[in-house]
Amino acid sequence: MKAEEAELKNEGPKPIEVKKGSVRVKIYQGTKRFTKNGKTYTYPQYSLCYYNGARRVRKRFPSLAKATKAAKDAAGKLARGQHEVLRLSSADAAIYIQARNLLKPLRIPLNVAVSEFVAARKTLPDGATLSEATKFFAQRNPAALEKRTIEEVVDELLNAKAGAKRSQLHLKDLEGRLNQFSKAFPNYLIAGVTGTMIQQYIDNLDLSARSKWNHLRHIGALFRFAIKRKYLSKESIDELEAVEMPDLEDGEIHIFTPLEMSEVLTVACPGLVPWLAIGGFAGLRSAELARLDWSEVNLQERHITVAADKAKTGARRAVPLSDNLSAWLQQYARPHGEVMSYVNWWNGNAGSGPGVKVSVTAALNPTGKFEFA
Repeated sequence: MKAEEAELKNEGPKPIEVKKGSVRVKIYQGTKRFTKNGKTYTYPQYSLCYYNGARRVRKRFPSLAKATKAAKDAAGKLARGQHEVLRLSSADAAIYIQARNLLKPLRIPLNVAVSEFVAARKTLPDGATLSEATKFFAQRNPAALEKRTIEEVVDELLNAKAGAKRSQLHLKDLEGRLNQFSKAFPNYLIAGVTGTMIQQYIDNLDLSARSKWNHLRHIGALFRFAIKRKYLSKESIDELEAVEMPDLEDGEIHIFTPLEMSEVLTVACPGLVPWLAIGGFAGLRSAELARLDWSEVNLQERHITVAADKAKTGARRAVPLSDNLSAWLQQYARPHGEVMSYVNWWNGNAGSGPGVKVSVTAALNPTGKFEFA
């Protein structure tokens, strides 16, 4: 620039200085020459030169008035910038230097970092910090997690349960509830499901409190399966724990007299009689009944064998057959095959007779067991 300034000084009068505080902006006058149609023309040109930090600034103007106005504007801006710097206290200066040093490895200018922080902070609720928000995002969106939609994870879970030889009753219940859940969020990644979304889904179910709890239980199984498959982070289970569920009311336990039980078994569908009789007289759980095979019902030795893999407790046990139970099972017993052949028992009536309709659910208390007088 010095050579350039010298050239300008030689071409015109002494540079004009515009001052503002300790800031000086110089205006150099020169001549611009150009040739047109063989003729040479000249006209005055004014160059504005100054430094903005370490950056050199040079602007050209066709008139002194325009150059002077630009010089005054530039000097004012530079002076205001220096004034703000000079106003920094020693503590402010230390903070400024510390901020610059923290940002240096990231190669982010201080003004850009502050702008991004302010924009992010405005989106957070009161009391939340930016570090908490970024930690939550990192936990829910780790790079190692595979992306799967809810529907894809549901299909994988059902296939895994079928491969593990779970009962058809359990599989149908799981399939029905989870397919309903996946259809509520079509093509939605399971990693994006929040507690609020689950809460709204449960609240919108027009079902009893018990049924809502059953839906949430299966959704929990889906989440735990997804965590094992690395589709969700372990912290995702917190979303389920935040869901508020309705209180369960203790239902009245129905106690059947021998006459009432005889009427139930008389009007029940044939495929349901063994299930009702064994559940009522032997006390097997509904899930154990769903897995029970006729080969495990020994009418001669008068006992039922509940295998360890079919028992809720995981322990094998033998359940004695009473005289009345043996009598009811005689005409239905087979060498082998599922005892519970009436698969869709929850969708309709267990049976009917003259003036009598018996719902299967009416024969069960809230624990899934029968009670008799």
